[in-house]
Order: sequence, then structure tokens, then C-alpha cells
Amino acid sequence: ATWWDQFSILFQRGFKEKRHEYLSTIRVVQVIAIAVVVLLLWWHSDASSPQKLQGLLFFISVFWGFLPLFNSVFTFPQERLMLAKERSVGMYKLSAYFAARSACDLLLDLTLPILFLLMVYFMVGLKSSFSAFSLTLLALFLNIIAAQGLGLAIGAAFMDLKKATTIASVVVMSFMLSGGFYLKVN
Repeated sequence: ATWWDQFSILFQRGFKEKRHEYLSTIRVVQVIAIAVVVLLLWWHSDASSPQKLQGLLFFISVFWGFLPLFNSVFTFPQERLMLAKERSVGMYKLSAYFAARSACDLLLDLTLPILFLLMVYFMVGLKSSFSAFSLTLLALFLNIIAAQGLGLAIGAAFMDLKKATTIASVVVMSFMLSGGFYLKVN
């Protein structure tokens, strides 16, 4: 089979396996509950207050950094045995597997943020224009892609789940602390 055929089959298989996990009731409820909390805290925030909007945008970026990172940390450790078995008989190329898994995870990772941002963006009083919303969505997508890539790298580097989650926690906390939000500039 060609690389593209391998990719297509692996993508379809991955989508069938992962869609129930990514779009599970508990995850949808989690995202909606966080959106409701955000709405309660920032409902029609004063647009002239940069600190309120900075806090909102920081929270959104941290929330959508944590979720895909910790979901993708588990990808390689959980699938290592199956991958080794299928690769040992030459079922597909590793590059086809990696590309299909990344594309599938990315597609599913971007579904709930769209729902979340549609709920939150206009209700908290952010700039009501298509271009501003599109740029916010693009920034959120890039944040998710970076977090997913970091999670995959950590999961592949530390195949032990305890070590991988510990390293991921330390890395995310370091990014949060060095992001500058907790510093007050006079």
C-alpha cells in the first residue's frame, strides 16, 4: 500500500477510536462548565480594563494549553505495544502512523475550543468583529498545536506515564510562571 493509503486507513481508525474519548459527554460537560464559570466571572467585562481582559486571555490560553498537552502525553505510552506489534510485521510506515495520529488528534482537539470560544468570546464583551474573532481563534489553535506537540514529545521521551505527567506538569507550571502574568509592572 502507498504511504497515502496507509495514512488514510490509520486516520480513519484513529478517528473511530478517539472520537468517543475526545467528544465524550464528560469532556463536553467539562468544557461547557468551564465556559459557564468564565462567563460568570467575566460577563460583559469592562473593555477599558486591560487587566480583566488580560486575565481572561491568560486563563483561556492556560486552559487550552493544559487540556491538549495532558491528553497527548498519554498517546505514545498507551499505544506502544500495539505500535510495536503492527510495525514488526510491516503493516505501515512509522511516518504514516505519526502523521495520521497527529492529524486525527489535531482535528479532534480543535472541535471543543471552537464551541468554547463561540460561547465565551462575545458574551464577555471582546471585540465584536469577524477579524478579531478569527485572530483569537487562530491564536487559540496555535496554542493547542504547540501544547499537543509538546505533549507528544514528552510522552515519547518518557514512556513511563508517571514520569511523563510529572515532567509535563513541571513544564506547564514553568511556562505559566515565566509568562509574565503574575508580575506587576509599575
